[in-house]
Formats: sequence, C-alpha cells, structure tokens
Amino acid sequence: RVEWRAAAGNTASSKLAERLGLVRDGVLRESYPLRGVRHDMEVWSVLAPEWRKLRAAGR
Repeated sequence: RVEWRAAAGNTASSKLAERLGLVRDGVLRESYPLRGVRHDMEVWSVLAPEWRKLRAAGR
C-alpha cells in the first residue's frame, strides 16, 4: 500500500493522484495545523495488485 496525502484544497495534487491511478480513501478533517488554522487532508492510496494491473495496462 502506498499513500498520498495532500491538503484538501490542493486540486492539482488530487488530480495528479487520480491520474496515477490512486483511489481517494477519505478526508482527515482538521488533521494538521498551519499558521494557527487546522486544515483537512485527503488520503489517496493504491495497493500493489492494483498498481501492477495499471502498469500492465500501460498507465
């Protein structure tokens, strides 16, 4: 299992994770502080069998 974590508002990062074949597992609500404000974080992942299938399909 490989995880990709990104700020929920970072649409470029989310689009890249999706393009790579990762699946959005969910959102960690207010999981990290930045400049005194807590922010949500998206968690994306791919499992080894899924990754191998994507690679075999040329993605």
